[in-house]
Amino acid sequence: MNLSLWSRRPWTLLVFLTLAQAAYANYRTDEEGSFAGAAELYRRSPADRLEALKAFQRFIKQFDASPMASEARFAIGEIQFSFGVDVLYFDADFAKDPLAAPLPPAALSRFAEAEQAYRAALKNAPDTTLRHTLLHRLGELSYNRRDWSGAIRHFGEVAASTQSSYATPWSLLGLVFAHAAEDNWKESEARLQFLDRNYPIHMKDPLAALARGIIAMSSGRHGEAERWLNKAQTPQARFLLGRNYLLWDKPLLAASAFNNLNNESPPLDLKELSQFQLGEAFMLSKDFVAAAGKYETFASEFPSSRLKAASLFRLAATLFQSKAYDQARSAFESMISQFPRDYYAPLARVFIAESHWAAGKTQEALEIYETLASGASANLRPWALYRYAWLQKETGDARSALKTFQSFIDLYPKSKLLPQALLIVGNTLAELGEVQKAFPYFERILDIAPNTPIGDQALFLMIKHQHALNNHGLILTSYQYLLKQLSPTASKWHTFSYLLVADSYLRVGKIRQARNVYQALLDSRAGGAAPIYATDGLAWCDQLSGNAKEAIINRQKIRTMLRMETSTSTLAHLNDLGLADSFYAQRDYADAYDLYVKFAQENADLPASATALNRAADALYHQKFYSQAVETWQKLASGYPSSPEAGKASLKMADTLFRMGKFDQARSAYEKIQASSSAESSGQAAFIAVRMAQIAFFLKDPDRSLALIEEAIARYPNAPEISDALDLAESIFEKTPDDVFKAFMSKIVSANAKGPASAQARFLMARRLYDGKKFLEAAKEFERFSADHAGHSLFAKAQLFLARSYFELNDHAKAIPVFERYCQSYPKSEDAPATLFQLGVSHYQLKDYQKAAASYQRMIAQYPKSENLGAARFNLALSLQAAEELEKARAAYEEFIRHSSELDQTLPALWSIVDIQQKEGALKAAIETLKRIVTLAKRRPEQLEAAYKIGDIHRTIGNEEAAIKTWEVVWRQKPANHPYRLQAIIDLAAIYEKRQNYEKAYAAYRDLALNAPTPSVAQAARQRMGQLDASRAARPKGRPANAKRRKAKKS
Repeated sequence: MNLSLWSRRPWTLLVFLTLAQAAYANYRTDEEGSFAGAAELYRRSPADRLEALKAFQRFIKQFDASPMASEARFAIGEIQFSFGVDVLYFDADFAKDPLAAPLPPAALSRFAEAEQAYRAALKNAPDTTLRHTLLHRLGELSYNRRDWSGAIRHFGEVAASTQSSYATPWSLLGLVFAHAAEDNWKESEARLQFLDRNYPIHMKDPLAALARGIIAMSSGRHGEAERWLNKAQTPQARFLLGRNYLLWDKPLLAASAFNNLNNESPPLDLKELSQFQLGEAFMLSKDFVAAAGKYETFASEFPSSRLKAASLFRLAATLFQSKAYDQARSAFESMISQFPRDYYAPLARVFIAESHWAAGKTQEALEIYETLASGASANLRPWALYRYAWLQKETGDARSALKTFQSFIDLYPKSKLLPQALLIVGNTLAELGEVQKAFPYFERILDIAPNTPIGDQALFLMIKHQHALNNHGLILTSYQYLLKQLSPTASKWHTFSYLLVADSYLRVGKIRQARNVYQALLDSRAGGAAPIYATDGLAWCDQLSGNAKEAIINRQKIRTMLRMETSTSTLAHLNDLGLADSFYAQRDYADAYDLYVKFAQENADLPASATALNRAADALYHQKFYSQAVETWQKLASGYPSSPEAGKASLKMADTLFRMGKFDQARSAYEKIQASSSAESSGQAAFIAVRMAQIAFFLKDPDRSLALIEEAIARYPNAPEISDALDLAESIFEKTPDDVFKAFMSKIVSANAKGPASAQARFLMARRLYDGKKFLEAAKEFERFSADHAGHSLFAKAQLFLARSYFELNDHAKAIPVFERYCQSYPKSEDAPATLFQLGVSHYQLKDYQKAAASYQRMIAQYPKSENLGAARFNLALSLQAAEELEKARAAYEEFIRHSSELDQTLPALWSIVDIQQKEGALKAAIETLKRIVTLAKRRPEQLEAAYKIGDIHRTIGNEEAAIKTWEVVWRQKPANHPYRLQAIIDLAAIYEKRQNYEKAYAAYRDLALNAPTPSVAQAARQRMGQLDASRAARPKGRPANAKRRKAKKS
C-alpha cells in the first residue's frame, strides 16, 4: 500500500551549499564565483529554481573536474526532484487517487533527471554525510515512483552503514514506510523499534507516530493504533483513525472521525475516501437512513469516482436493510445498468433475488439464482446454488431441493456451506420418511465438522431418529464414541443427546447407567427444562428400582419446578427462555436475542413475553444496535402497555435516543413519560427533568435549558440529579461574562438557601473565580464555603481549591496547613499525590528544604504510580541539595536517572550531580559524570558543553595535556559557532601561545575570526592574527596549501 508521498526536507540542499562555500572559502576564482552565484539563486526563492538549475548545469559543463562538482550535481538533483513533486501535486488525476493513478510522464521525466544527477554526484561524494544524503534521496525517489524494493535498497544502504549521519534515522523511517508499502508489517515494525532504541528523538516526528498507528492497526492492536494516530495530527492520520474505528467495530467513532476530517477540507483523495467511509460507518451502525444519505451525497459530489459503483450498491443495500424491497430492487437494477461489469454487479443480482423473495415473488427469485448458479463468478456460484436449493425447499418442492442440494454437495465439497447443506438434506429426507437415507449425511457432518455446534446438532438428530426407530442397543453401543464429537461448549444439543441416551438405558433395563447419566445432567447445571427432565428420569429410576419413597420426593420436586415456571412460560418453551438467559449472562447477546424473539413470537399471550421483549432489546443495545433496540422497546410499550416492563422500556427507549443524538425524538419520548404517572412512581422524575434541560442545551436553546434547570431545582431540590443540572448550567455560562454567571447562581442560592443546590452554586461561583485566575477572590469564597458547609460532599474539593488559591498567590504559609489537612483527611483521593507534591513546592519556596524533602519522600512512598512521581524524585534531590545534604542529594539524582527514560529529564539531573561533585571536590568523579553526559547528549548542544568542562576540570587539577587533548576534540565538532566550542578554541589559543606553538595559535584565531558570535570578537581574533603575522613567528616552514595554490595560479 502506498502510504503517502515521502516528506522531503529542502533545507538539506542549503546546508550542503553552505558547507561547500565554506570548504572553498579561500578560493576567489571564476569557478567559485560561478558556484556561489548558482547557490545564491537557489537560496533566494522557489521562483528562481529554474535559473538555479541552468546555473548549476553551466557550472558542471565548465568545471566538470571541480571539487565542488558533486555538490553542484546534488543541487541539480534536488531541483529536478522538487519539479517532479510539483507535477504530482498539481496533477488532477493524481490528486483524486494518489494510490492508484498512473504517475504523470512529466513527473517521471523529472524524477529520472534527478536520479541521474544524484548517481553522478554519488560517484565522487567527498564525505559520508553527502553520500548518505544522496542515497536517502534515491530512496525517496524510488518511494515516490512506487518502487518499494528500490526504496528499501537505498534506505537500507544508509541504515546499514557503519558510519552514522543525520540521514541515518530518516532512512530508517523510510524503511518503515517502504516495508509497510509491501505489506511486510513485521519488518516495518522491527525497523521502527530499532529507530526507537537508537534515535528516540526522531520518534516525536509525526511520520513516526503515523507509522506506529498504521502498524498497530494492521496487527489488530486498535487501541494502540488509536493512540498513535491521534498523535500524528495529519489529514492522512485522521482518515486512518476512522478506518481503525471501523476495523475495531466502533462505527459511531468512525463516523465522527470521518466527519471531522471532511470539515477540515482535506486533500481531494482523502475527502473522497472519507466521504465514502462515512456511509460505511453508518451502515455498520445499522443506521440505514443516515447511511443512505451519505452514499447519495458521495455519488453526487464525486460522479466520476472509482467508488461510484460501490456507493450505488450500498445505497441500494440500505433500502434492502430498511425492508423497502421494491425500491431496493430498482436501485440494484439501476446500479447494474450503469456498471454491468463491476465487481458488485453479481452481488447486486443476489440482492435483487432476495428482494423478490422477501416481497413474495418466489419465481423471480428462483430464476435469478438459477442463472447465477451457472453464470456468476466462481466465488459466488456456490452461494447462488445453495440459495436456489433453499428456496426450492421453502416453496415446498422438497424433491427438487434434494437434487439441487446434492449437486451443491458434489460440486463444492470444500465450501463452508457444506455442513449446512448436509444438515438440510438429512432433515428433508427424515421429513419425507426416508430416515435411513438421512444417517449418512449426519455422519458426514461429524466427519468434516466435529466439535462444532452443527456437529452437536447432527449427533442429536442421529440419536433422535435411532431412538424413534427403537434402536436403543445401537445407541448404547456407539454413543460413548459419538459423544466425544461434542464441542467443548455446552449447548442444548448436548442436553438433548444425553437425555435420549439415558432414556435408552431405561428402556433396556439398565437403571444404574441411566441414573448416572441423569445425575450427571443435574450436576452439570444444564439450563432450560433439562433439570425437570433429568429429575423425572431419576424418579423413574427410583420407581423401577422399588424405591417408592425416593420416587415420591423426586415427583414433588418436579411439581414444584413446574409450578414455579408456569407463571412465566410453558414447559414446551421453558428451555428456549432459560437458554436465552444463559446466553445473555455469558454476553452472547446475538444468540440470546434470537431466542428471546422466538419466545415472544410463539408465546405472545403470555405475560413473560413482555419480559422476553425487554431482554431482547437489552441484547440489541449491548450489541450497539441502538435503532433496533428502540424499535423493540416500542413494540413492548405498545403491545404490553400495562406490564411492569413497559415503563422501564419507555425510559430505556428515551435514554437510548438521547445517547444516539436524536434529541427531538428523545424529548418526545421523555414528554410522554412525564405526561403519565410512571415517572413520579418510578422515582425517575428528577432525572427526566434534568435530561430535558440537557436536550434543550444540545438543541442549542440555552435559555430554555436554563429555565428547565431552575424548574428542576425548584421541584426536586434534594434530588441527586440536581448536581448534574448545576454542572450543565456551568457549561452554558462557560463563555459568558462572570457577572452573568454569578447572577444566575446567586438566584439559585437565594431560592434554595439551605438546600444542597445552594451549596453547590456557591462552590461553582468560587471555582469560576479560580478558573479565571482571580485567586484572591477565589480564596475568600472557598474560605466562606468551607466555614458554612463543612459536611457537604464538595467540602474536600473546596479545601483543595482553597490551598491551590493560596499556592497561586505565593502565600505558601497559608497554603501549607490546608495542603497538610487535605493529605491527612483524604489520602485515597485522586488529587492526593498532586497535593502532596504542591506541599513540597510550598515548603521549598519558604526555603524549608528539609520539610520539602520529607513531603516528596512521603509522596514517592505512598503513591508509587502517580504521574508526578518523576518530578517528585527530581524535586527531592533538588531539596536535599539545597539543604546541603550533598551525598543524599547525589543518591537521589541517581535514583531519578534510574527511573527516567527521557533524555531531557536525565541530563539536568546529571548536571546537578556534576555541581555536587565539584562542590565536594570530587573532580575525577565529576569528569566521569561529564563523560556520561557526552555519551547521552549525542548531537545535542549539551555534548560540547560537557566536553569543554571535562577539559576545564583537567586544567584545574593540573593535567594541561588532557585538557588540550579534550579541547582539540571539541574544536573539531559542529556547529562551528557553538559557544563552548569557541571557548575551547580561545583557551587553546592561549595555551598554544604560552607554549610558543604559533602555528596552532594562528589556526585557532583564524577559526575564531570566521565563526565568532560578534563582530568585536572576530575583529580581535583578526588583530591577533595580524600581530602573529607581523612577528613572523607564526609562519610555518613551508607555505600553506592555499598559498601554494595561489602561487600556482599566478604562474
